[in-house]
Amino acid sequence: MSEKGFGIIFNYTTDDGSTWVAVGEVADATPPSISKDTFETTHHGTTDGHKTFEGGLVDFGEASIVVNYDPTDVGHALMRTRAATAGESAQKYQFTFADSGATVESFSAVCTGFEVGSPIDGKLSATITFKASGGATQA
Repeated sequence: MSEKGFGIIFNYTTDDGSTWVAVGEVADATPPSISKDTFETTHHGTTDGHKTFEGGLVDFGEASIVVNYDPTDVGHALMRTRAATAGESAQKYQFTFADSGATVESFSAVCTGFEVGSPIDGKLSATITFKASGGATQA
């Protein structure tokens, strides 16, 4: 059974997760991706002449959101500040999916990008990018 994408919520916290605040007007969202390094374990005694591998470190990659940008929106301004702050430590974020179970994916990340678009015949938008630090959990 498929689940709808419409209705996803992106939250941030400024108090280590006691209070969560939704970022306003999210138009598109991409939660963290998962990739895993591999390392080769082939040796001279490997049978059948096939290379063998084992899984290595897991990288939760990047997450991003696209918002209908409002420079006066508190959440948008905070994400811009976080992206522009050198030496920023990872902050806590979460996506709440619109599935029947309201799945929540929580992760820590560094805000690495804030790109504003302003087309002549369209609305202001901002693409905000995050690099996951550590793992992510789903509940």
